[in-house]
Amino acid sequence: MARGNIQNRVTEEQLFAFFEESSSAEDREMIKHWLKEHNDNTKRFEELKVIYHWFKTGGQPGKLIKEDSWNRIRTGYYKSKFTAVGQGKRISSRNNWIRFAVSIAAAAVLAFLAGNYFQYLFDKGTGLSAKPTYSEVYAPLGARSQVTLSDGTKIWLNAGSKIIYPDKFNDSREVTLEGEAYFDVVKNKEKVFVVNTSEVEVKAFGTQFNIKSYSEENIIQTTLIEGSISVVPVKGNSKKNTVFLKPNQSVTYYKPARKINISDDLSTGNTIELSSELAQKMVVIQKIDPLPITSWKDNDWVIKGESLDNLAVKLERRYNVKIIFLDESLKKYKFSGILKEETFEQVLKILQISMPILFTVNDNKVTLSEDKAFKSKYDTMIQSPE
Repeated sequence: MARGNIQNRVTEEQLFAFFEESSSAEDREMIKHWLKEHNDNTKRFEELKVIYHWFKTGGQPGKLIKEDSWNRIRTGYYKSKFTAVGQGKRISSRNNWIRFAVSIAAAAVLAFLAGNYFQYLFDKGTGLSAKPTYSEVYAPLGARSQVTLSDGTKIWLNAGSKIIYPDKFNDSREVTLEGEAYFDVVKNKEKVFVVNTSEVEVKAFGTQFNIKSYSEENIIQTTLIEGSISVVPVKGNSKKNTVFLKPNQSVTYYKPARKINISDDLSTGNTIELSSELAQKMVVIQKIDPLPITSWKDNDWVIKGESLDNLAVKLERRYNVKIIFLDESLKKYKFSGILKEETFEQVLKILQISMPILFTVNDNKVTLSEDKAFKSKYDTMIQSPE
């Protein structure tokens, strides 16, 4: 596809009709897409918009010819066409000619101005947005981060997560998430806030929610704290599989072609399972305790009935370590408690008190093995807690 080729994609007649606000909806949509394709298209649009304002100042334009418009400006083409309206009638009004001469002089000045002024005319006159610039914030393993967007929306990023967002929101508010984040979205009834992930799209007007969408995990979990949101799979029949959440509800999306294994911490409570033709699955939990899901961002990290297998993954990200299980049976043990910004070694000692494990640390690698001496006492304690 040729870039910036107005003859092949968008005609001058269509653009002038667009400026007159008389173009069809189909043409308007085509022009919007055309503008986003290449900077040359935006430049041509701006140039023709200046031409349009010249005509609006002095009278009605003659028939447009499909040639290089900017060259015709330089050779006086539009000036001559402007002075002969209809069947060769010249502009009789001296005032009109004065206005036209003034507009030509103004245009000559505009031609030498920097592109920022063209951009100003473009944005103000059409309501269309220039191609936005984007920023990216990454929270590396072992760290967390926070960012405030141009509309005031606040985002907390968990370790190993990345958010991509426009420096300034225009017609829409859209961001892209890889990893886990907590959103406190500023309300805007006219502009929905959209979070794009690899498999689902989350929409909200103003609310608080948590999304976990790590590429290496089989699930994408969205939990609503306040307000209302919709969660839509990006593949398949999105309308059919859209889920609307209420506060203290959670939906887990199981990625296609992955083994589905609903973990204990997600399957408790009342659930609704939604399946699609693409073999992905959405599981809605009607009532959850949000703290164990969202408190990763707080000083007090609340952990409730978390299997050591799942907890190890979170600890690896939070402390930038690698945890190795020498005994697979350890993965089934569960932990509940509150961690208050403890060091990783302190966390290991807390786990050692809570379950029959032994650990060794070598740089950032941690090896967990079963404490056989403590295991029998631990099993007895679990079976007879009193």
